Amino acid sequence: GNGTAPYGFYYEDDHLHVDPDRMPYVYDIFERLAAGYSLYSTVQYLTRIGAPTPGCGQWHASTIRQIVKSDTYLGVFYYGKNRITTTNVSIVVDGKRLYKKQVNTEPRPRSEWIGIPVPDSGIPPGMVTRARESLRDNVKSVSKNGGRIWELSGGVATCAECGRHMVAYTTRNSVGKTYYYYRCSNRERDACTNMRHRPAGLLENMVMYAIAETLQPHTWET
Repeated sequence: GNGTAPYGFYYEDDHLHVDPDRMPYVYDIFERLAAGYSLYSTVQYLTRIGAPTPGCGQWHASTIRQIVKSDTYLGVFYYGKNRITTTNVSIVVDGKRLYKKQVNTEPRPRSEWIGIPVPDSGIPPGMVTRARESLRDNVKSVSKNGGRIWELSGGVATCAECGRHMVAYTTRNSVGKTYYYYRCSNRERDACTNMRHRPAGLLENMVMYAIAETLQPHTWET
């Protein structure tokens, strides 16, 4: 083993071993995403409980995404995914030509990856599959709702209970009048207890006024 071990594992005797202190947090990540929680709410959860990060910084959605997409938690660690080469680049400083090494990294074809078996992470494959599907389902795309000028969907507005993004929703009364709302995208899966419809006009005006206030000169820091 070399480099940094995947989160939840550690290197010893040239082999990967399960880290009993960190693997439970990996399980929490997969379990939450498989249940429909968003990356953002999972970041908040890990921060709140004081889960140690892979490095020395903070939890980020990109870090969690990398963990969920890694096949290490399915029992295989791929080595040699990238090809690293070095080239000498010449530069002129104060009339003198100097040479500097430049490191280049390019991905190898998957057929060239070397699969190395690793210890069982304890995360069921079905949970890994559902977590990855949740990542695809939670893509921030703004919906087209009745030709309106703007919306808070596409990840701009999130549910206060589960952290999932809000989606636009419309209803019509008996005379054909259209009403616009936002509701939690987890509602259709019965994975969130937030069943309320938030009036679109009210939320959009609140955001509009907040943005307008932010753009006023008296709110700027000098």
